[in-house]
Amino acid sequence: MKKSLLLLSFLFSLNFSFAQVGTLRYQSKVFTNYDSVMNIVYGSNVPANYTNPIDLALNIYMPAGDSSISRPVIFFTHGGSFIVGNRTTQDVVWLCKEFAKRGYVTVSQSYRLGYDDFFFNAVNATRAVWRAMQDGRAAVRFMKSQASVYKIDTNKIIYGGSSAGGFIGLHLAYLNTIDETPSIVDTTTYSPANLSGLGGLEGITNNLSNTSTVAGIINLCGALADTNMISPTDALIPIVSLHGTQDFTVPYASDTIFVFGNPILPIDGSWAITKKLRTYPNSKSKIFTFCEAPHVPYYEYKTAYGAAYMDTTINIISSFLYENVLNLGIANSQIAGKDSTACKTSGISNQEIAGLKIYPNPVKDQLFIELEKNDQVKINLYTILGSLVYQNTSFNTEILTINTSELKAGVYLLSIQSEKAKSIRKVIIE
Repeated sequence: MKKSLLLLSFLFSLNFSFAQVGTLRYQSKVFTNYDSVMNIVYGSNVPANYTNPIDLALNIYMPAGDSSISRPVIFFTHGGSFIVGNRTTQDVVWLCKEFAKRGYVTVSQSYRLGYDDFFFNAVNATRAVWRAMQDGRAAVRFMKSQASVYKIDTNKIIYGGSSAGGFIGLHLAYLNTIDETPSIVDTTTYSPANLSGLGGLEGITNNLSNTSTVAGIINLCGALADTNMISPTDALIPIVSLHGTQDFTVPYASDTIFVFGNPILPIDGSWAITKKLRTYPNSKSKIFTFCEAPHVPYYEYKTAYGAAYMDTTINIISSFLYENVLNLGIANSQIAGKDSTACKTSGISNQEIAGLKIYPNPVKDQLFIELEKNDQVKINLYTILGSLVYQNTSFNTEILTINTSELKAGVYLLSIQSEKAKSIRKVIIE
């Protein structure tokens, strides 16, 4: 009898272990908590407007009580237009914690921020992306060098990011030859004699010899300078993209990117990247379109609005990685990809709304929106990072007043949409 009970106990333990590793792990939260190691310096380098290098650090999250000695790694890197943000930005920290409970080792890294001067232009933007990409590569090399410390599989490093973090992952994967380097980037090393030098693709943020290649990309509302960077070999890297069609910060398709309301340069968003990858038959690419959603709609994940987007984001990433990067079979939870063609089209043209007046701008306490007609319009006000801070879906009077007194000072984007026209305006709140 005792032998039978012992055998049943062993079989139950074996089955649970198999279920955890083979069926649930990496898909569901099989761990109730996570451990974290904070402020680990992975390198140093000179940021914009500095003459001396600064230390760059990352935070690491791991499943608590995990006995596995070879775990995949996911980077979730913050956004902020390469000007603001850090490794404690709320959306990427939440993603790190959630995926650590699923069995991954997750990383949130800081990278160099800032422009060379106060001009928001193509040169400064390109140099900012280049510096951040170098830091992303250095962080990947660092994690590979720490494989035994954090018990990771160096062949399963996945780089993901939100907004600017998505830019980093995409350029890390696809900008990988000197021929693809933008002509405005000085690849010589920074020195007192050459303050414009940025260094090569790998940079000098650290001198580790590990490669910076990755096994997969998670692109959350990011973009690429040019899809022509994607080679047939690049197309073999599995990538999952999530992006909203009403993203006025980073375009969903091919369009001009804006930084603080200033047009910078044309880029290729998630839909353009997906279409390019589909020209390669062996590509493992999936896109999920957030119909009519703004930039990073999952950012405010503590609200009912943001939580729905965050749950979808986590489920899509989980199933995609399980099937296409970890190659563990068909995931339990299946959420089909969603092209822009699956979104309901309203037939809206590029026509501006007639007689539209917005005043005062800059504004402090009250913003007035005046229309020429009593047409019903939908009004959304977004932060420059894409968070929705005001919405009115049934405005059909001549003048609408928006209370802006409780909003933080900064640049906002105002979207006004009627049945047949649409206008977008930059609003400055003092």
